[in-house]
Amino acid sequence: MKILIDINHSAHVHYFRNFYKIMSKKCHKNLFVLRNKEIEHRLLSSYGIPFKDKGK
Repeated sequence: MKILIDINHSAHVHYFRNFYKIMSKKCHKNLFVLRNKEIEHRLLSSYGIPFKDKGK
């Protein structure tokens, strides 16, 4: 299954990181997309979660 997760707030990163781990272990493809704001990029990078930047 392919899963798209749109991050709109830094709290969403914390909320979805465990979901990402569980779904990845079950061989599902996950894609996080987010805007370039606040600290979301740093959080996803620190957790080792790949993401795509939608711009500003």
